[in-house]
Amino acid sequence: MKYGFCRVSRPGLDAPGSRVFLSTQAYREWCAANLPAYLGYQPAPLE
Repeated sequence: MKYGFCRVSRPGLDAPGSRVFLSTQAYREWCAANLPAYLGYQPAPLE
């Protein structure tokens, strides 16, 4: 348990305040524009 958790800075998500989106599409667009890819909130690549 001592080494099982790792704190990661989550830019965009850890900022104070709340966000309300009118649609899932608006949420996905915000994630793509504001969150780094390593957090996993980017759209999946088209194959």
